Amino acid sequence: MVKKTIEITKILCVVFIFFFTIVGLLSVGLLTIGWDNALGKFTEMTYNSINEPEREEIRKLTMDLTRACSGNNSSCYAKELYYKTNHIRYKSNSLHQSIHSPLYTYKNGGDCDNLANMYVEMLKSVGIKSHLSCSTKFRHCVAVVPHISKDVEYDKKFIVDLANNLYLTIDKNKNEWDIYGKKE
Repeated sequence: MVKKTIEITKILCVVFIFFFTIVGLLSVGLLTIGWDNALGKFTEMTYNSINEPEREEIRKLTMDLTRACSGNNSSCYAKELYYKTNHIRYKSNSLHQSIHSPLYTYKNGGDCDNLANMYVEMLKSVGIKSHLSCSTKFRHCVAVVPHISKDVEYDKKFIVDLANNLYLTIDKNKNEWDIYGKKE
């Protein structure tokens, strides 16, 4: 029953993204709003459909990969997890959009949104704030992690792009997409 629900959710999400893509083609402004928001909601809905045993497996895997870290030091967790996951294979998915669970992506690889979503959800599983950021202009997704340590938020954030093996620290007020070229 759970697998059937997950499959139905995936189908509904693909239809949702397709709808926003078509509407966006009719209105460039709506395309920017539609794709970015639709993809973010799609990945959130997909992750929310993961059962508790799988979430616990994600948490245990992340704790194992980041065992050198403790507390809520996002810098340590972001770096450790990047170094332990940057070997995961990037697989272009230009024909159709498929969002996979973090565990599936960890074991099999995925496209940019799968890799970024995996990274974000792994950090969230151990209590580290992070979010997915997608760009219509660059047709790409990355993970964004605010620099927090001992409940103090610093003026930096980490941009993690596993598809391009990129880990950067930038000013928290800077748009993460500025590093890819002209301003978003």
